[in-house]
Amino acid sequence: VVMLGSTSNIEFGKVPSIMSWKFVVGNTFVFQVFSGEFVIACTVYVFFRPWFKKFRSRAVDDVLNGIAMQMKDKDLAILFQNCWAYSLDKAILWHDTSKGYPRTFIVPGNMNVMYIRDSTNQVISYTPYAKRDTHLAQMILGVIYMQAEYLEKDIYSNSFLPPIESRISRPFDPWQRDDKSYPEPSSDAWQQKWSADSLASFLKLTYHYWKHTKDSSFVRNEHWVNATRQALKIFSEQMRGTMEEFGNESYLFTRPTRNSSETLLLNGRDNDWTRVNSWPNDLS
Repeated sequence: VVMLGSTSNIEFGKVPSIMSWKFVVGNTFVFQVFSGEFVIACTVYVFFRPWFKKFRSRAVDDVLNGIAMQMKDKDLAILFQNCWAYSLDKAILWHDTSKGYPRTFIVPGNMNVMYIRDSTNQVISYTPYAKRDTHLAQMILGVIYMQAEYLEKDIYSNSFLPPIESRISRPFDPWQRDDKSYPEPSSDAWQQKWSADSLASFLKLTYHYWKHTKDSSFVRNEHWVNATRQALKIFSEQMRGTMEEFGNESYLFTRPTRNSSETLLLNGRDNDWTRVNSWPNDLS
């Protein structure tokens, strides 16, 4: 039994003549197949990438199929194909070049919000193949420029709403009514929860893009230059001790909550040891 975009494994028996469903688990369909007096087991592994893809890259598809064909474990191969291509297939909601340089808005999947750290992790595994696919390279560069534009406006925010010109619906965050932060968040910010790894992710994607493409055109983009300068400045400021900046804080964040993980200590200053104001795995 072979289905389009799938592989099959008939364990034993003769050529089937009658087929009936047994049960379905995820992307694995298990049939009862009748052939004469025998009942044979047939497991079909179905590969469900969407027919309509948000973004297509021939280079990624070639690598995807090449690796999957070499994998002995077909379940793992299907899982790899579905997962590695997910960001291209479903997460890229907007790609624009109207300003003379690319901009790409990419979401984590559950809401129309772009996280600096997450957007880096979503596309960084494609950077080794960007040199062979100009379209892919422009998409990744668009993520870098989109991050830069956001951070230039609000260096302390970790997540942002879609650009107005994209016409993508903007979600509402009920928590924001109670958040108190300094400086005032920009109108494009989703949450102003600063974290060192968020800014580091912006620089990380820039480096990996340059490493694999040798394209350094971003250094001539004013938004990238301004965002990078601000990031380096913030890293320096956040290394100051609590008492050193007391009364002259560069960033504060508080939120009414019963959970200590949802706000910062010392009236929004956070502790004086790590100076990491949001946890690395935060998505709230």
